[in-house]
Amino acid sequence: MERWLVWLANTVAPETRTNYAYHVRGLVKWLEGRGTELEWATTEQLLEYAAEAREHWSPSTVKGAVCAMRSFYWWRFRDASPAQFVPLPVVPRRKQRYPSAEALGLVLASCDTATARGRRDVALLYLMLDTGLRASEVCRLRSDCVDLHGRTLSVVIKGGNEAGGAFGEVAANALMGWLADRARWALPDCATLFCSVGGRLPGARSRTALQTP
Repeated sequence: MERWLVWLANTVAPETRTNYAYHVRGLVKWLEGRGTELEWATTEQLLEYAAEAREHWSPSTVKGAVCAMRSFYWWRFRDASPAQFVPLPVVPRRKQRYPSAEALGLVLASCDTATARGRRDVALLYLMLDTGLRASEVCRLRSDCVDLHGRTLSVVIKGGNEAGGAFGEVAANALMGWLADRARWALPDCATLFCSVGGRLPGARSRTALQTP
């Protein structure tokens, strides 16, 4: 399993790797309770595991668990994978949620643009609004993947693929203001566009860090 996780680190996004590892470790415990090691699970056992998961988890969580087991067994056995016949559940499409204009205005107004933290947060919010980037995607966006003059960017999205995006003049101006501050706060080995202010963290901000200073 550890070798599979190393392989995953080079093929999927970090969040996907963490999610897959969680699900496969859960599968390991389930199989151990039936006297079976992960490597020797049968298709029937994997189907039983998925069926039990459907009784306790949402369709999207079950889909993540099945994708994880498919990934592991394909890596291990390729076309002989015992997981290839485990069906993916249908996940109902939900209406996209979005904040009202009033709510957005209140959030932006709460950012104190007299401070570096406030200017960073305004730039981050405008960028997310214009591009539709997810929280994890904006956190790992690299500064060298943003073209301020062309107002475009590229980032690794969900699934590990790279995608582009475009943003408007307001977001570009906010980003220029933040970049002036970033030069002061980012450590030399910080590659991400957004970093902590005050903590001088070298790496990317996490999704949970978006809710904290």
